[in-house]
Amino acid sequence: MWATFGFEAIKRDLGNQFKRDDLNQAYFFHGQEMIGKKTLGFELIRKVNKIEDILQHPDFFLISSEENDSNLIHIDQVRNLRKFLALKPHSSQYRFVLIDEAHEMTLESGNAILKILEEPPSPAIFIVVSSRPDLVLKTIVSRCQSVYFPPHSEKTMTTYLNSLEALSESQKKFLSQFSNGRIGLIQSLYERNDFDKIKKAVADLREIISAPIYRRLDLIDLILKEKRGYQPMEAIIYWLLYLRTFTNRKKNSIVNNILKLSQDLDNPALNQRLLFEEAFISF
Repeated sequence: MWATFGFEAIKRDLGNQFKRDDLNQAYFFHGQEMIGKKTLGFELIRKVNKIEDILQHPDFFLISSEENDSNLIHIDQVRNLRKFLALKPHSSQYRFVLIDEAHEMTLESGNAILKILEEPPSPAIFIVVSSRPDLVLKTIVSRCQSVYFPPHSEKTMTTYLNSLEALSESQKKFLSQFSNGRIGLIQSLYERNDFDKIKKAVADLREIISAPIYRRLDLIDLILKEKRGYQPMEAIIYWLLYLRTFTNRKKNSIVNNILKLSQDLDNPALNQRLLFEEAFISF
């Protein structure tokens, strides 16, 4: 039995490979962010190596941009990986490597990973994870078994939402619409209990998009003064998650404006209010 919700075909295929002792040396897990790719990767590692706390286990190596302030995966991390791969498994059948959001690798670190995959050490298995497969080196992808994680069906989402305790029907409906088939996102929001905050931020965004300029400026003023129940940076995250469920031209323009806003806010020399106003007036 798998603990990860949904993805029955993927779990069946991986389970059969495991039973036949025929696991690939490299997998490329791709699909939209926060859908459950890394969660299933972790569970596969637990099953194969028969361990629970994989993050602290000597036979597991995680590469992630979260280790760095630059939000990129650097060559030093790959050098540490080489040292890890030079060792034999400590107490497991395989040494596992999971590269999270592989599109965040620099060109140098990506090429270094490619060299490892061209002559993969045995016994080691790589799980390369990305929500932006178009930004991952094609030569890396070609060395892996590609596993696409589709959005969950409405039926699967309903079943999952009904399994969560203490959710009202209105909260379930909102999460279903907001998540766009991403159970991983729902899990995160459920654990943080941010429903009211997110709902308010999304409602404010909808009003900003449709309101005249003077009303947009009023709402921006309230958001910056934190009088809407959430912080400005939280709003940006919620807005981007919400807008990624749409594909029309106007929404794409707004997404680009908010992405630029998020980047510009990292510069303390720039005026926060002017950045927000520019983002929501120019569409």
